Amino acid sequence: MAAPKKYSDELRERATRMAVEAFNSLFKAELIRNKGPWTGIDDVEIAVAEYIDWFNRRRLHGELGHLPPAEYEALHTASPASELTLKTS
Repeated sequence: MAAPKKYSDELRERATRMAVEAFNSLFKAELIRNKGPWTGIDDVEIAVAEYIDWFNRRRLHGELGHLPPAEYEALHTASPASELTLKTS
């Protein structure tokens, strides 16, 4: 028996909120608090763009077999699902 739609929506919303809060915490710790000093809004805007690019494309992700997300996505779209295996430690 499937869960009622309202219950599923609430779980999905809670998971999304948790993911956003986790990202926000990482963002503050890794960029805002550890970099700088900021001399103006332009410096912050550039740093945020660079951080998002690094986060989405170049960081090594443990859940993706220590591959950058962009590389994993390229492998995933190029390979049949049965050939793709993750090596996590």
